[in-house]
Amino acid sequence: SWAKKFLPADENAIDERATIDPGHPTETGVFSPFSSPVKALDAYAMSCGLAHEWTKDNWLRNIANKRVMADLKKLGLIHYPTRESVQLTTADVDDPQGMFKNALAKQESIQLTRQALIQNPQATAYEICDLVTSKLGKKFATESTKLREGNALIRWTRWLEPYLIDPSDSR
Repeated sequence: SWAKKFLPADENAIDERATIDPGHPTETGVFSPFSSPVKALDAYAMSCGLAHEWTKDNWLRNIANKRVMADLKKLGLIHYPTRESVQLTTADVDDPQGMFKNALAKQESIQLTRQALIQNPQATAYEICDLVTSKLGKKFATESTKLREGNALIRWTRWLEPYLIDPSDSR
């Protein structure tokens, strides 16, 4: 099947990438989203309303996928006390949306993207990634990775602060 060509032979290799220390989500500590901010917020709000801890399988089956889980972990909103469990980092969250937006706004990559969009609302994904590389030291493997991750940073930043959208921009 096509999956055998692209996925690692060891199925735990994917889990190992998703179990990085929450204080250091990547080797450089740079937030780089994989999912949609709307889906991530929905999953976080749902988890806040249910329980403080779940098994990973139960979380993935009932709340969201691994990409959303990885984004929430990088934001420091959930953590993995064991390989099989998922836990909120803060119990009794009264305002999941406020907590989510606060965690997102604290990310240096989002702050840099925001500054770039204020200066140039039509900044490209490549320009955003070049800025992240120069200021935070994050390396991007290929041009397509720059395009994907730069667009994700733009999408999450514009979701966080919709007034940064330039009405004359057709993107």
